[in-house]
Amino acid sequence: MRTNFLRLIAFILLYPYIVGFTSDSTSVNPWSVLFGFGGGSYSVINRDCNGNVLGSAKIPFNDFGAGVEYSEKNILVGVKTGIHSASAATLISRYPGASGPAAYDTTYYSASQIVYANPYAGLKFRYFEFRIGGLFAGGDIGGTFNLNGETVSAPSGYIRVGSEKGFLVSASLFNNLPLMSAGGIFDMGIGVCLNEQTNTSLWGGVGILDLENSGTIVKYSTTVFDDYFLTFTGGIGEESKSAMLSVMVKTKLNFW
Repeated sequence: MRTNFLRLIAFILLYPYIVGFTSDSTSVNPWSVLFGFGGGSYSVINRDCNGNVLGSAKIPFNDFGAGVEYSEKNILVGVKTGIHSASAATLISRYPGASGPAAYDTTYYSASQIVYANPYAGLKFRYFEFRIGGLFAGGDIGGTFNLNGETVSAPSGYIRVGSEKGFLVSASLFNNLPLMSAGGIFDMGIGVCLNEQTNTSLWGGVGILDLENSGTIVKYSTTVFDDYFLTFTGGIGEESKSAMLSVMVKTKLNFW
C-alpha cells in the first residue's frame, strides 16, 4: 500500500508537466496541491493506579500525505488523505514489590497502519481563518490508537486569528499534513512573518500526538523557486521522549 501511495505522490508532482501545467505564484488560479512526508516516534506507557510509570516503549512511525485545495475569494474547500504507519514494539512493565515472574509483564504491539481522509471547508480573511471538516480513518491500528481494525471518525478544524503577514495565533485539530509528524492530532501556538516577499514565517507552540505524547513544536515556512511553499516541522516531547520531523509542500498550478 505504501508503494502505491508513493506512486500517487509522484504522479501529483509530475502531473503539471504531463498535461501542460505550469506554476505561477502570481496567478489567481484557485487550485493548489499539497504533499508531505515525515516520521518520528511516540511512546506507549503503562502506569499504576497512582500514575507511576511501570514501563514504556518507543514506537517509530512514518507519515505520508497528499491533498488538493480550492480557494476562491474568501472560500476554501479541500481534502487531505494519507497513510500513517507504526512499527512493532515490546513494552516490559516492572511491578515494585513483586518477585519472580509476577514482577514483570510483557505487552507486544504489532506493526500497524491507518489510511485516512479529511475533507474540509472554511472561510479565509486577512486577519481570520476558520476551517471545519471531518477525519475518517481505518486500518489495522495498534500502539496508542488501539482501534483494533475499526473505522473511526472525528471532527477536524483549524482557526487563525491575526495576519499571516504579521503576528497570529492558531490552533488545529486533525488538520496537519502529514497527520502526525507535522504537529500531531492537535497543536496550538503563535506565528510571526519574517519576510513578506518570500512568505517566510516561524511558528512555535505545543503539539499533542495522543493522550500520552505531547511536546514543543516549531514550524518554519517559506517559498522557494517562486512556486513552491514549504513548511518544515520539528518537535520533541520531554516526558514521553516523543519526536517528529516532516516537510510539506504546497504549490498552485495553472493552465497554459
